[in-house]
Amino acid sequence: MNKLVTTLKNQSIILDKFYLYCVVVCTAGFALHLGIMGNSSLLKFGAKMALTLGLNMAIFFIIFYGIFKIPPRFSKFKNLCKYALAGLSAMILIIELFLIFSFSSLIRQDFIEVALQTNMAESSEFLGFYMTKNLALIYGIFILLSAIYFKAFNFRLKIDRNFGVIATLVLCFGYFLASMGYSIKRDEVCFALNTTSFGRLSCATTLALKDTKAYLEQYAKLNNELDSFIKEQLANRGGAAVYS
Repeated sequence: MNKLVTTLKNQSIILDKFYLYCVVVCTAGFALHLGIMGNSSLLKFGAKMALTLGLNMAIFFIIFYGIFKIPPRFSKFKNLCKYALAGLSAMILIIELFLIFSFSSLIRQDFIEVALQTNMAESSEFLGFYMTKNLALIYGIFILLSAIYFKAFNFRLKIDRNFGVIATLVLCFGYFLASMGYSIKRDEVCFALNTTSFGRLSCATTLALKDTKAYLEQYAKLNNELDSFIKEQLANRGGAAVYS
């Protein structure tokens, strides 16, 4: 029993091609946006990219560490989690490619709010207007490269579990300090999440849902006040509706 416990404690972690795909894809959108914007010096560009890449590596290490610990008898569920993460990463990049080439922007709160307030017909018309041949070509290349990657490429990185955990904690703590300094200086909400794809999506969605809920509550409140006002006027005028 003691030998088994020691073996489990010293167990290495295997990071496969799904881990590498998620890290690269979730870093690509931010890198492309920085490159197109071109308003940063080479030093600042390198620093931002190192921070983004390091944080993505840390985040996905934590996620894939949890997946790696799933018992072998649940291998189908483990593979499903990997494919789901890869698919979600690709979907976010596809959305951000559209935003980058159409609006020179990444996922933001206002885009989520527009999506929430738009019906299917309006969405189709909107996408048809902004979807260009060049963007369709970029999508085709990305999908083709992804298919070739999963079909032909093999990646297995074996690292010591303790080293991985310590490196992840150091990266996350360093990122937290850097982002806190930036957010205090710029007074920006959720900057600590904005350099990662999943962070941008979660932050923008959370803020959009919060503002949409506040808007609906305010709208309901105004409707109630209007109803109360109309009823009061009807009562004061003996049931005769007043129109102004």
